[in-house]
Amino acid sequence: MENRYIKEFVSLAETCNFQETAEIMHVSQSALSKHIKKMEEELGVSLFDRSTRTVKLNKYGTEFLKYATPIAQLCNDYESAIYALRTGSNNKLSVGFQARLGQYGILEMLSDFSQLYSYINLNMDESNRPMELLRAKQCDFIFAAEYEPRDPDIEQLLYRVDHLVAVFPLDHPLAHETFVTLQQLRDENFVMHEDIPGNTSMETRKFRKLCLESGFEPKTVMTVSFTSNIVRLVGKGVGIAVMNRAHAPSDIDSNPAYKKISFVDIHPLIPFKISVLYYKKHKRAKAAQDFIQYVKDHSQDQAVE
Repeated sequence: MENRYIKEFVSLAETCNFQETAEIMHVSQSALSKHIKKMEEELGVSLFDRSTRTVKLNKYGTEFLKYATPIAQLCNDYESAIYALRTGSNNKLSVGFQARLGQYGILEMLSDFSQLYSYINLNMDESNRPMELLRAKQCDFIFAAEYEPRDPDIEQLLYRVDHLVAVFPLDHPLAHETFVTLQQLRDENFVMHEDIPGNTSMETRKFRKLCLESGFEPKTVMTVSFTSNIVRLVGKGVGIAVMNRAHAPSDIDSNPAYKKISFVDIHPLIPFKISVLYYKKHKRAKAAQDFIQYVKDHSQDQAVE
């Protein structure tokens, strides 16, 4: 039985979805089905109960999973060890991140880490799609926002927790409230944030989703790429905005243009999590172990719940 088939089985046992597992494991859905069927033929039993809509582990699959999980982990471990020896990567680390996450102190943290662990050759890769770098093994670690665990081979380490706030002009009736609810925002005009033209930001997508779940579609009057421009437009009364609290421009306290706006928490708080992601097999290298511990030591005290 091939090791990669076992990994695919473990992933499918977690997702119970052939399409999702195929994406995670980078195989076609038809190939995944053939691999699972071949495993079942070798074992002489069916591992899943299948219907046109659902896939669920049966008693044989549940029992096999007890053994398949440590086998899959062992495969990751020896692959990592051999890779490290072959490439000499024990003293090398590559870390990817989105530029828009820079306000969470990532560059400063990486710089301090590099100075403290001078034996490590650290490469920083700024990218709009860091997850693609991780999956392509071009980065050992990435900083990602709002990651939903899907790949059983990927570890997630919480780095920071931010939250969404509403941004009002000072003459708005809600500008001086301690907090506002989504329902209080349903009739407002919004200046929405785009990461790049045509691509709404993650916090914008999250806010829209919550609004739809609350029974209304937020009315967008303008979309803007830079948060500093969003703040200026709000101050001019074009509309209100929603952004992560840490996205406020760094000179907001000293720039007169920003004296016309107010930040108000949305209740209940809408968390926005930034995590460090890495493949489990990277735990073996000393440089990776040092980096993981450093992130842990510098995440807990500064994370905001």
